[in-house]
Amino acid sequence: GDRLICHQWTFQIRMEAHESHRDSLSLLTDEGEVFRVPFEGCHVGAGSRSRKTEYQPYFPSTKFVLTHRLKNIAAVHLVFQYQGGMNRWTVIDHSPDPLGSLLALRPGLGYPLSEGLRLKIGP
Repeated sequence: GDRLICHQWTFQIRMEAHESHRDSLSLLTDEGEVFRVPFEGCHVGAGSRSRKTEYQPYFPSTKFVLTHRLKNIAAVHLVFQYQGGMNRWTVIDHSPDPLGSLLALRPGLGYPLSEGLRLKIGP
């Protein structure tokens, strides 16, 4: 699957058919740990608890806790949300890095870009 690279962490994104017209999502870390994302969504970040701050967008309460390699990792670094009507998972980047998290795309596939999305090519 596709890979998300967040500073010192790499996550492989796996989608599997769960029920008819409903795909489940799991994250495989570069350490071999698997986190199954609930359909209610989750967020990924440093620390065991995340508090919503003023002007911060909504994020689900379930958290995939990162306990080490935390340099430049925010308490709410990534958010995964499921849209059941379209059977679609959305990743929302809350990274404090000006360029955000890196999504390593697979060659030979087409990816839709939303308005306002930045695409950086090269190092």
